[in-house]
Amino acid sequence: MPISAQGAPAVDAFDGARRELEATIALLRGWDARPHTEIIGALRERGAEMQRRLFQGWLDGLFERERAETELWSRPRRAVRFVRESERWRTSSVGLR
Repeated sequence: MPISAQGAPAVDAFDGARRELEATIALLRGWDARPHTEIIGALRERGAEMQRRLFQGWLDGLFERERAETELWSRPRRAVRFVRESERWRTSSVGLR
């Protein structure tokens, strides 16, 4: 079946954040005794990445809801359909994609 004929797979917007959390837990389980400052530093770094991915997941979910909602909007005949792309990240201090 050609790619264009296949339906879009269901995607969990928070999957990236979930994978980051699981990777952090696996990292901690694999570590032996270490200085607390090293552990806290790694958690801060990975925590910031997880926050970034959570925020991106929220934005992705919002975008999908907005895109689905545009199907319900009335438009004049022959109007060009315009769906706002993910330009919102530029207004964020998190530094997404």
